[in-house]
Amino acid sequence: MIKTLKDIFLICLTSFILFLITDFLFTNIKNIRGFSNFFINIQGVGHINKPNFKGVFGGPLDDFSANVSIGNFGERKSNNINCTNKKNVIFLGDSFVAGFEVDDEYTFVSKFNLKCKKSGFHGLNFGVRAYDTHSVIGLYLHIGKKISHKKVFYLIESNDLYENERLFHYKNLVKKFGRYFENQYYGPSTNLIEKIYFTLRIFVSDNFYFTTKLISFIQKINLKDQEKILIKKEQLVKQDQITKLVELLSILNKKVKENDAKLIVGLTPCFKFNCKNELKIEEKIINEIIKKNLDLKVLDLRNQVHRIVIKENLKKEKYIFKKDDHFNQKGHDFISKILIGSF
Repeated sequence: MIKTLKDIFLICLTSFILFLITDFLFTNIKNIRGFSNFFINIQGVGHINKPNFKGVFGGPLDDFSANVSIGNFGERKSNNINCTNKKNVIFLGDSFVAGFEVDDEYTFVSKFNLKCKKSGFHGLNFGVRAYDTHSVIGLYLHIGKKISHKKVFYLIESNDLYENERLFHYKNLVKKFGRYFENQYYGPSTNLIEKIYFTLRIFVSDNFYFTTKLISFIQKINLKDQEKILIKKEQLVKQDQITKLVELLSILNKKVKENDAKLIVGLTPCFKFNCKNELKIEEKIINEIIKKNLDLKVLDLRNQVHRIVIKENLKKEKYIFKKDDHFNQKGHDFISKILIGSF
């Protein structure tokens, strides 16, 4: 009996070690990089895309596996067409702008740049995953005077309304990289235990793709009820959340004007089965902007996409990933065509 238990233990241990070795080799040969490894901390801002970094985002257990390249200033690299007299547009926002789920040349900013002769504009993709409006303002304060531009486009996601209210909108992310919030910078955690924990987590996520997926799966089971509550809160958008967003847009607009540029905003188009809630949110935000008399341009992207979908009888699910709400290549191409005609 003892020998049998010992044999079982050795078999399990050997299998576990082989699994880790296989996982490590696969992850590094495929150059799959963990979520946090795409970021660095910038004093006064928080997390930004790591300059001059390349890696694969996603893998065989995801809906996507994309090559992601970051430029000198932390911008996602995009198609660069040689157009004369082109003017720069800085694109700001969260993961929907960053587009890590598709290769560099397929983001809507890259597609937008292919038509620079028609629009007269060239886009710079400064989308960063897990950004809200506070983060967008912090990043713009960092890059606004370093990069020549005539327009700034901020793509607002509904999650921003909820996240704008919370310093720790993503607890571990804020503790690891810091955060710009309410016109103030909060630095990374100085707690030694937390620093060791984050270093270990990043090492694992950057070198063991399947192990990281297993850990995430276990965490999701434990947080299942919490996630349900969070989703419910995000759907119940309150007027004070809209008021806060517009207040922050006013601050961003002021900073953009100081650089002799024009601010344009729009909300992430909805490709879900039922978009009534998202369309109402867009309407309320536009009405609040008009009420506050902000001198900025608003694109009703959600309504435009909704009209096109109905008119052309399109299948919305074809524009996003099956297990993920982010745009696939077709979704990015769709959005780019609308934006090209709006600048």
